[in-house]
Amino acid sequence: MTEVLHIKTVRPASDKVDKVEFHPTHSWLACVTRGNTVAVWNYESNEMIYENELGGADEAALQEAGLRQRAEKDPAFYGDAMGAAGSHTEASWAAKSTASGAVRDVKFFDIDTCFWQLARQHSLQYNAFDSSTLPQIGRAGGLQGRRWLVMACESKLVLHDLSSADSRDISRSTVLESKAPTCLAFLVINMPQLMGYDVGTGPVWSPLLAVGTAAGSIYIIHHEKLAVYAKLSGAHSKAVTALQPLGGDTPGAPDMLLSAAADGTVAVWNPSYATFRGADREMAAKLVFKAHDSAVLGMTLFSSYGEGTLPPSLKLATTGEDRKVVLWDAAAGWKQLAQIKALAKASCHSVGYAPWGGAALGVHPSLVLATGEAPVILGLNPYSPAGVSVYADLAGQIDPGQKKVPKIYGMAVHPTRPNLLALATNTGVVLMTFDTFQRPPVVALPPQVVTLEGLLHNTERKEQAAAAAAAAGGSGRGAQALTYVMALGGVLYSTALRLESKGRQGAGAPEGSPERTVSIEAATREAVAQLDHAGRLVLACSTSGRSISVVWPDLRAYTVLSLAPTGTWEVVDRGSGNCVVWCSTQPMYAVVSVPNIPAAAPQKAKKGFFGGSKKSREADEAAAAEAAARAVAAATSVQVHVVDESQATQFVATHEVPLAGEQPVLLHGGALLGVVLNKPAAMGRAFQFFNWRGFAAVGPELPEPLWVSWEPECTLVALAYAHTIELCRTRPTFERFASLSIADAQSGIWQSRQLFVTTNTSVHAVFADPVQQFVQAVQLASFQGGPASRSSQGAGGAGELSPLPPEDMRPLGPLVPAGVRHSYLWLADSLGRPFTLSLRHPGIRLRSLAARGELSTARTIAQRGLHPSFHDDVARFLAAMSPGDGVREALLLPGLTPAAEMALAIRVGSWDRAARCFQAVALGVADKAVLSLATDGKAAAAAHAHDLAHRAHSISAADSAQVEAVAEILAQHERGGTLGGLYSLASPSQQQELPQQPNGVAEEGAAAAAAAGDGGEAAAAAAAQDPIDWDAPLRLPAAEDEGGSSGSLQGSKGLAGAAAAAAAAGATGPGTAAPLDAAEARRVAKVAELGLRFAEEGASAGHLDAARSALGVLVRYAHQLPPSLLEELVFRMGQCSMTESARNLAKAVALGAPAGAGGAPAGGAGGALQDPGVAALLAALVGGRQATAVQGTLQAAGLAPLAAVYGAVWGGPKGAFEGAVADWQRELAAVAGMGGSGPLLVTPPKA
Repeated sequence: MTEVLHIKTVRPASDKVDKVEFHPTHSWLACVTRGNTVAVWNYESNEMIYENELGGADEAALQEAGLRQRAEKDPAFYGDAMGAAGSHTEASWAAKSTASGAVRDVKFFDIDTCFWQLARQHSLQYNAFDSSTLPQIGRAGGLQGRRWLVMACESKLVLHDLSSADSRDISRSTVLESKAPTCLAFLVINMPQLMGYDVGTGPVWSPLLAVGTAAGSIYIIHHEKLAVYAKLSGAHSKAVTALQPLGGDTPGAPDMLLSAAADGTVAVWNPSYATFRGADREMAAKLVFKAHDSAVLGMTLFSSYGEGTLPPSLKLATTGEDRKVVLWDAAAGWKQLAQIKALAKASCHSVGYAPWGGAALGVHPSLVLATGEAPVILGLNPYSPAGVSVYADLAGQIDPGQKKVPKIYGMAVHPTRPNLLALATNTGVVLMTFDTFQRPPVVALPPQVVTLEGLLHNTERKEQAAAAAAAAGGSGRGAQALTYVMALGGVLYSTALRLESKGRQGAGAPEGSPERTVSIEAATREAVAQLDHAGRLVLACSTSGRSISVVWPDLRAYTVLSLAPTGTWEVVDRGSGNCVVWCSTQPMYAVVSVPNIPAAAPQKAKKGFFGGSKKSREADEAAAAEAAARAVAAATSVQVHVVDESQATQFVATHEVPLAGEQPVLLHGGALLGVVLNKPAAMGRAFQFFNWRGFAAVGPELPEPLWVSWEPECTLVALAYAHTIELCRTRPTFERFASLSIADAQSGIWQSRQLFVTTNTSVHAVFADPVQQFVQAVQLASFQGGPASRSSQGAGGAGELSPLPPEDMRPLGPLVPAGVRHSYLWLADSLGRPFTLSLRHPGIRLRSLAARGELSTARTIAQRGLHPSFHDDVARFLAAMSPGDGVREALLLPGLTPAAEMALAIRVGSWDRAARCFQAVALGVADKAVLSLATDGKAAAAAHAHDLAHRAHSISAADSAQVEAVAEILAQHERGGTLGGLYSLASPSQQQELPQQPNGVAEEGAAAAAAAGDGGEAAAAAAAQDPIDWDAPLRLPAAEDEGGSSGSLQGSKGLAGAAAAAAAAGATGPGTAAPLDAAEARRVAKVAELGLRFAEEGASAGHLDAARSALGVLVRYAHQLPPSLLEELVFRMGQCSMTESARNLAKAVALGAPAGAGGAPAGGAGGALQDPGVAALLAALVGGRQATAVQGTLQAAGLAPLAAVYGAVWGGPKGAFEGAVADWQRELAAVAGMGGSGPLLVTPPKA
């Protein structure tokens, strides 16, 4: 096995690199050079985020320490801040003046590293990696908000915070008894007595630093307090070379520690339970054993299955200077399992566990070895440790520097993404990767596929569960889940799984504990069949799950098995092929049939002069191999077989897909057969769909995808590429409708318009509707979600108080999605173990139900399980997934805001309801409960302010101010006034005094609030005293008034006179409103635009009453509207025949508005109403353009002051004003019977 490990990127360095270290969640890689330079490199963005040259004294630190000493001597001069800066002790500051010496080790130290250290321990040691099995993350001193980089130097420990640039040094004389540190590790869970606390409590989250020294002793210290909690000694006589954290005997128990030393020994420590000796708090090792004849160079923990049906167990691999690699069984008391000499003449300095692809199941070597004597990376398979394989050879791939070949000095495997490997070389850092698309050989069968042994186990398990539940005084329930089939050690195994739900333990259960807990119960592994070959393999199954295909791509061989009526698996087909895929609708499979054509053996070379040279013989062999490859390519075809699964004896039909002579390379199964074709002429590959029945090509050729996943209903398909996932629909035509920006997607599985996607770092749920072209992606799990899901701050606060669940922790290594069962997403990890992600959060569950078409149930779950403030988001989702029934169900949600309810009501044609919602939007009400109080028919109309305030106690305190504001608005209506502007409803104290409007405007507001339309306006007219005599007859022109101006009216009762009088008085008269600030003006304009759009749509749909209701609301706020919106308002009023409303608005125009500085119209209210365009349009709307209508309107409404405006209406462009006025005079005189030269004159008011 060669070159399965490929170079991802290289970071050159001018010095040799000795050590590398990964961060578990960030794209950070720490490296240490031979010259003691420590750097942190972001390998995704290729940025260096930290670099520090250690080894000598830090001059800047010396100056800082000196300033601190002077500040402490004279705090009055330097200030208290300098004297109390940071939490450093005197020892820490003094250490900065000390030369660091050579850097021996480097580690990241933060909450993420501690959490994933625990998660890895649980996965390897306890076979439990659900976040619920991990302890709560408490407040760790010195870690909150910190990203420490800890460096072990010969003279001191250096800590640097990558998030704040804070730095501190700890001298070895302070905590290490002047011993030189050599290596680092962290103990996360400890007993309180280890730290000198009360011994009455159990293990707690309290990360401590373990430092190995050159003297063979190990010190447990607190990096903030600089306190030594324990000294581990007596096990090693030479320097400690490696430290490895180890979980306790049971989940949740305090951490233990493994240490290896230069004397060849390995020790097991249990600091939390060991007995202290003396003032130095020394303690002895729990176990010490001889691992190597000379120094131990490296060690790592790993997990592998035992013989037969034993579950995976924890093991240890160590490497030493004696050129040996030794495997140890932790579960059997550290018994030696195997001893291997990886290289005959060299030792391996590094060993790591990399369960990529199927490595954890023995398909590939999972232990990775590095040596300084050869530029190769070796792989060791713990299932067959007889030999090693070459994973990669760096010779010729990277710059060797001054060496003949590159040198490797260190190696690290990513703790959460084991496909990544970092190498420290003589010319820089090399980042390598395994194939991320190779998955563990695991396949999930549907729950109805149960073998005889599985059925017997399930029956027995049910009886045991019932008996256990009865004995515990609770109730236990179980449900049959999936059946996992995996390949392990040359055998195909199946494991039946059940989902067990257990109730609370009777009345003694603690208050607030969950009602039921869910766990996975796995039956004993059942051997299905012996495999024909070893090596890399791929498993797949038919849609029914009654047939399984096993393919060995490297060997070009495959086998197909089917479940016989007897409950056993029988071989129905085997042959030569490198790919097998299944049809998603029938028991059919396609095979890339590759014939085994051996290369022609070259003729035996003749000896002597004519025998030919060595180069010519090599050329002949290469030509023969190339000819054989061409023959294989020409003979490769796609064969389609049909299986009779009812008999499970043999396949019953064979067909060949016509490819017009093109070579098939790879297949993708599903509703259509996808074939990847080699295109030599185009220098690439193409992807083509074929029909399973007639084998005709479907659609055009597409770019080759990484994987293809079909929805069970065969209406949707996902094509995955390097950076995106393309979603396509098949009906009515095959076309793409959405693109997802999910990079490096490894696999995907559909379930009723739901696509579940796994990547190297996360798991996503994607909800899609092809008709509406709607897509919503939710990240269910990631490596970032682990600490968040177990933090004490976030615990218990999710649930219904969040619209979506917090991210769960993603299991380590590669994943295989198995399907959705019982509201859980089932997956398999690198060892084939089942893992579930809950889909039971209301936000996810309602989306899953809506995707399946169960809209009523989805709405009920949202109503019961989510806070009303999230109902708008739910409504949008329901409407997007089902434009008809989804909208109707969304309207039943009680927490909809008026704006959202208005949009939904319009979509179902409920215009009256939408109009009421717009009224609430215009008032600034954001809660539907407030809306119901304000629009509760007769009760709301008759309620007083104190009554509404009393009813508001049932609403949240945050909305009580809005209720009081609405009550005040209704009280204003009762007093005959109305709202003079669109005021914010933040609090009643922020409300300005509401001025009274003319009665007509109040009438319009009342009519709009009752959604009565224009029909009730005349009946609702009031008889309040008006400052203008609207019944005054049209007068003949008189002499100039006192101001020297000539007008058509006398006195101050007209439009211009009223405005001038108000301006002269300097007071805000009736019909005016206080100026709005910029933010409120924008809100007013936004609401007005919404109302105008609503009126337009309502009028177009024939719902004039709803349109009049919305326009009536805007009429009340006309003073606050800009001219452009006011013009459109008047125009819409004309469309809806709102003559009475236009009359009322015209009265407001006649009242005038206060003038601004210099006599200019005030901005906002008055200025907009006095705008010529607005007034002209309003006058034309009131009177019309017919002569009789003009005269009748003027006489009935008393709108003589607006006569001059008609000139602007009829006059057209600017400059024809005088002619337009003359035309108007003649028209009016003719109607009055005065002839064309009557004495009537009309003069417009002065500007």
